[in-house]
Amino acid sequence: MLNNKISNMENKKTLIIDLIGQLHNVHSQINRILFDNKLKDVNITINGLAKRRVGCSVTLGIYSHLIESDRNIFSNNAQLITINNYALTGDIYQIIAVLIHEMCHQMNHELKIQDTNGKRHNAFFKEMALKAKLNVDRDGWRGYSSTSPTNELLDIINSLDIDRHIFEDIVYFDNYKIIEEKLLEEKIDKEQKLKISREKIVDYSCAKCNYKFRLRQEVNIRCETCNEPLLVEKPYID
Repeated sequence: MLNNKISNMENKKTLIIDLIGQLHNVHSQINRILFDNKLKDVNITINGLAKRRVGCSVTLGIYSHLIESDRNIFSNNAQLITINNYALTGDIYQIIAVLIHEMCHQMNHELKIQDTNGKRHNAFFKEMALKAKLNVDRDGWRGYSSTSPTNELLDIINSLDIDRHIFEDIVYFDNYKIIEEKLLEEKIDKEQKLKISREKIVDYSCAKCNYKFRLRQEVNIRCETCNEPLLVEKPYID
């Protein structure tokens, strides 16, 4: 059992290393096709520990400019693109679209254009994303943060010289689709348990003094005031 776990961990580590290599390959080709080779080399990493708080939007990727003390970790390169585990669903188009989203941030940063206000994506980001063949939609207070590939970008992705199997093979067990399904199952299970619990509640009343009493089971009991048998009104159903 332990050997199987170690083997699985080693296989996943190998897949991640291969995926990072493919993402660098995509970055290079997309840089040439969509950004006129103006982007600098960038570090790319996978965050396998990203957590999502219930009710919060999913962050699939992050572009960051490293501070001096962190640059030696990434070959002294000042720029980092992080792909979060939620993006790894086996959908090659989504993964590459997330990378291109972050490349738009990279391009704006290199042009010294501020395209976000906090986490809110502003009109400068939207403009760059449209140039990169992404569909752009508003996402509440996050601004123009919601992006997806246009048909033109899908054709470009299909034309890339990459190993598609690597993108399709690495699917994190806790990717966001599975988490959404689990949350839905938990919600349904909770509602069903609550409904069953409520259906077990029985209302009683005294015909003589109108005393009311509620119990989670049907039993023979008497009114504590006039000692008359309490009558079952009806089960409580919400």
